[in-house]
Amino acid sequence: MKTAKIIFWSLFVVTMGLYATMVFWTLPSIQTEAGGLIPFDLRPMGYSYEDALVFLSQLSESGRTLYLGPQHTLDLLYPLCLASCLALAIAMLVPNTKVWKFLISLVAWPGMLFDYLENGAVKKLLVTPVDEIGHGMVTAASTFTLLKSVFDTIAFVTLLFLVLLWLFRLRAARRTAL
Repeated sequence: MKTAKIIFWSLFVVTMGLYATMVFWTLPSIQTEAGGLIPFDLRPMGYSYEDALVFLSQLSESGRTLYLGPQHTLDLLYPLCLASCLALAIAMLVPNTKVWKFLISLVAWPGMLFDYLENGAVKKLLVTPVDEIGHGMVTAASTFTLLKSVFDTIAFVTLLFLVLLWLFRLRAARRTAL
């Protein structure tokens, strides 16, 4: 278990470093380069065809380069790190059986899958001339964004529940020891 904790905290630091880099550098810079419009990655409820076209029309060439370059490079690593971090934390908090630890930790992985699908769909939007973007392209990208958000939320809520359960058990054990 000690090795798992070392791996978890190392992974947590890397994940938070990637997240901080995106939240404090690439995504705000992209937003600035799009005239203040919010990047696709920061729209958890998805976006309409019209919203996507407005964003892509407003996005400067340097913003597009930043989105396709550093942002997508960071977002290539982040989903795997986040899912791994969540899965390991969940597995460490699930009491007792290895089967349950494994099964419950699976909740962390669909968000990663939809994040990668979102990244591919957004890349396609970014490299396609605005007048050639169809409704289906935007619907796919928006749906992947929404599904990423839903499944990441499920994983975070599962983790929160397990942390609260762990705290409750810890408190009960301390009361029993008194």
